[in-house]
Order: sequence, then structure tokens, then C-alpha cells
Amino acid sequence: MQKIKIYIIAFAFISLSVLGAVLPIAAHAATCTDSDGTVVVETSVLGVDCAKAAEGRELIWDILAIAVNFLAAGVGLAVVAGIVFGAVTYATAAGSADQAKKGIGYITNAVIALLLFIFMYAIINFLVPGGLF
Repeated sequence: MQKIKIYIIAFAFISLSVLGAVLPIAAHAATCTDSDGTVVVETSVLGVDCAKAAEGRELIWDILAIAVNFLAAGVGLAVVAGIVFGAVTYATAAGSADQAKKGIGYITNAVIALLLFIFMYAIINFLVPGGLF
């Protein structure tokens, strides 16, 4: 039980560290003005291309790109955590077939989650005209 608490604390620390590094990159303000100086678009979340922002075309794609990048970071952390937890469970099985099977199950589920995310990413890139990135 003590090992599980240590793993949970380590996972929480790593997750918060990564989120602390990723979130400030996505949050920066943009203000677009006309040639006479009037503000056309003002946002505190996205940096936008001012030529396209006046028409409102680019904002939804920027939001979608940030959401997919955020999900990619989350899925990456979850997959790595699942593989590490499965490997530790498998390595500490000490001859117990049930524990070894659980460890292999964790690793298998992590790989399946990664494959599902890759397919979701491919479908989104297919559906969005011109691709998401």
C-alpha cells in the first residue's frame, strides 16, 4: 500500500510539472486592430493571425488545436504512467501469475489507449480542411 501512495504522489508531481510547463505556452493575449486603430479582435487565450481574425475563421481552429495538444499531453502522461505502473506490477509479481497478468493487462490497456488516440488524431486531421496542423 505504501508503494502505491508513492507512485500516486510521483505521478501527481510529474503531471503538475508538465501542466505547469505546457499551459503558459498556450495562454498569451492578442489584440488585432484596423488600419485606423480600432480594436477588431481582443482575446486573452489565443494568439491569432489578425488578417483572418477579422473574419472569425481562424479562432475555432486555434481553439481546436490547443484542445488536441492538451489532450495529447494528457494521453501521453497517462500512457507512460500506465506502462510504468504495469511494468512495476509485473516486475514485483514475485512468481504470482495473477499479479503478472495484471501488469500485462495494464501495459496492454495503455498501448490500446495510445492507438485509439492516434486514430482519433488521424480522423480529426482528415475531417478538418487542410489538416489541423
